[in-house]
Amino acid sequence: MKDDIKQIQSMSSLDDFSFIHTFREGNTTTDSLTNMAEHCKTTTIFTEAINLPSKVTSTLKNDVVGKSSIRIRVKKGNFIFDPG
Repeated sequence: MKDDIKQIQSMSSLDDFSFIHTFREGNTTTDSLTNMAEHCKTTTIFTEAINLPSKVTSTLKNDVVGKSSIRIRVKKGNFIFDPG
């Protein structure tokens, strides 16, 4: 990971880059893939969107059409609606 960080720092110093934080609701496809990777015991490489698992495909379709995502979570017995 150290080499990746150096490469990012090198690239960002050459061009006009902006780094911003994106909540998981703003990138549901990546969040779905990350959650899947945490539970998977093997390495899987997807080279085409058609090969993605159905849950990831559905979030990708929503991302493409600009459909909003929301997060509903339970905190200490209360429901919290967080539109992101």
